[in-house]
Amino acid sequence: MDKISALIPKVLAKRGLKDQAGASYAVYLTIDWLHALSVDIAEHCIVTTIKDGVLTIECLNSVVMQELNQKSDELKSHLNSIDGISISAISIIRSRNR
Repeated sequence: MDKISALIPKVLAKRGLKDQAGASYAVYLTIDWLHALSVDIAEHCIVTTIKDGVLTIECLNSVVMQELNQKSDELKSHLNSIDGISISAISIIRSRNR
């Protein structure tokens, strides 16, 4: 009998949900990483999309945006070190919503 950890990827692939599940996991890991970096930074960031390997994070203020820009290579390395996640770039933008 197969373990559930071996069955889940097969079922997701069969249903065409593997990419969406991977993107959701990458968003979860990014939020977790942001909180580990700084709760203040995490509270001012919104992970919005992953499209074509580009992770987009919106920042609610410019100071947080600058701080996160300095750490973006570290975040990219962290995410790419996890099996099944491939981030080619991180886009950090200033949110227009407050």
